[in-house]
Order: sequence, then structure tokens, then C-alpha cells
Amino acid sequence: MATYKGIHGYRVESLSSDPPAATSLGQLWYNTTSALLKYSIEGAGAWAAGGNTNTAVDLAGYCGTQTAAMYFGGRNTVTTGTVTSETYNGTAWTETADLTTPVYQNAGFGTTTAAMSAGGEPAAPGRAGSVTWNGTSWTAANDLQAGRRFVMGCGTQTAGLISGGTVPATPAPTYRVATELYDGTSWSSGSSQTAVAARRPTFGTTTAALACAGSPLAGTNNALTEIWDGTSWTEVGDMQVAGNNLAGSGTSTAGMIFGGFTPPGDTASARTETWDGTSWAEVNDLATARSEISAAQASTNSASLCYGGDPASPPTPSVLTEEWADPVYTIKTVTSS
Repeated sequence: MATYKGIHGYRVESLSSDPPAATSLGQLWYNTTSALLKYSIEGAGAWAAGGNTNTAVDLAGYCGTQTAAMYFGGRNTVTTGTVTSETYNGTAWTETADLTTPVYQNAGFGTTTAAMSAGGEPAAPGRAGSVTWNGTSWTAANDLQAGRRFVMGCGTQTAGLISGGTVPATPAPTYRVATELYDGTSWSSGSSQTAVAARRPTFGTTTAALACAGSPLAGTNNALTEIWDGTSWTEVGDMQVAGNNLAGSGTSTAGMIFGGFTPPGDTASARTETWDGTSWAEVNDLATARSEISAAQASTNSASLCYGGDPASPPTPSVLTEEWADPVYTIKTVTSS
């Protein structure tokens, strides 16, 4: 009969305590203290609680990374925007100087020392105004080519992009499909998206961005994904489940989306999916289902951040923050069946 040493070339080591799971992948050992045969595996990523925001928030502009994130604006009632702004250092949130104008449903991109907020509402529904952040204060910047709300963006303060959005209209909203690009001074119009939708998670750069999901009509969702190559949008593989008012982070080849509304109706979701440049795959859910959330959209898909949002309807803005860690290393016990 073959032995473990004969197959693998070494004997099973006896240890009085388990080694770190992350550094013992593929190894088998005998724990003499517990009298158990053990091994280590690499599992799926998971969400864990982070520090709460100081103010409950939803529908805010956002930017940054898991250890240096920021949100600005957002909603404190059904129809009222705020001037609130906070930064996150990977542990706790700190209030910063207020925006110059109350706003929500606004786009954000950049860093905690050089950010941009654009569009949204109020005061004028579908506003065109934009402001820049220098790490200390907000300053008015040039207006968008066209006002829009329910808009999202990505990139840096000197090379940014926004997509999607709507302008209020009766009996149905008017959708913005044109892309706008920011060069650090002014906005210019780019090619239109292939899908008509609002509140689409958008992440990446001005030469390689990803936009997905969104709401093409009131009460509906889509699963469409589009990639921007710096010139035009191209439709690629659909998400596993349609949704809107969700958030995302990463790049056009390694992204992640989470939360939002999923069919049927406006039911808050905890669903999380990752993008590998070709297709989407479902991974572990958020601990708390939420829609209209914020994210650190410049984060990697192995270290993302989710905060704020609405866990229920009618809107009840949240202070919850969750951090994604990938992968999770686990020590298992060998069992016989």
C-alpha cells in the first residue's frame, strides 16, 4: 500500500499547534495537542464589518480605496441632499469640510486628497455643477456639458469619466447616454453608451472603464455590462442577476459589484459578483442587504469597501461599513466518511 511519504516525498509533520493558514496551503500535519490531522485551504473572499460612518448616508458621491475612501453629499430625507463629507482611513470615518451645495445622486471619483463631485440634485434637478476637493476644502469647477442625476463616475481628478444618469421629466425621465470626460479643467462629450440606464456602477480609468446594471425604466433592472476603451463602449458578458442602485469597484479586467435592488420590485440585495475581464461569478454576500450604497471604486476586487445605503424601504440611510477580504485562508480537519 502506498504511503503519504511515498506519494508526496515527505512524512506528515507532527506539530503542537497549527501553523498560519495563509502560509501552510497544500500542507498536511498532525496536531499533537488536539490529536487531529489537519490541512489548510484557500477559500472564497468574505465581507467583514468596518467602522460606521458618522452620518447615515445613501445616494452619495464616492471615491478612493479600502484604506483611503471618501463620500460627499447624499440624502438625509427622501428629497433632500446634504453637504456632508467624510473620509475613511481603513478603520474609522472622519468628518471633513462640507460641500459648497447640498447634493445627492451625484457622481464622484478621485482620491481623499484630490476628489471630484459632479451632477446630481438639488438645487436644480439634473444639475450640471461640479466641485473639486484638495484635501482641505471644496471649490467650484466647470459645469458638465449636460446636467444629470443618478450618475456615477471613475478615474482621477485630472482624468475622470461619468456615464449614465437621468433628467427629471413627465411622464418618464429623460436618460443621458453620452459619456463625459474631465481633463482637470473642463468637461468634454464622449461616445454614448449602448444601454440606456441610470445609477450604473462605473469603475476603472478614462481609457479602460466598466459600467454595468442600472435601471432603464422605472421599477426595472438590467444585467448589461459595457467596457470603455477610451473611445467607445462595447457590450460584453451580462451579470448573473439584474440589478440597479448597486455599487462597484476595481478595474475593467478585475471588478466587483454588490448590493442594490434586484427583481422582483425594489428589494434590497446583499448579492456580490466579481468580474474577471470576461464573465461574472457570484461570491459571498454582504452581511446586510442594501441599495443606493457607496463604495471605494478605485479599490481592487480583492480589497473593496461598501458603506451607507438603504437596507429597507421607505429609505432609511445607513451608517454601516463592510470591508471585503479575498482570499480567506482556513484550516480544516481531515475526516473519514
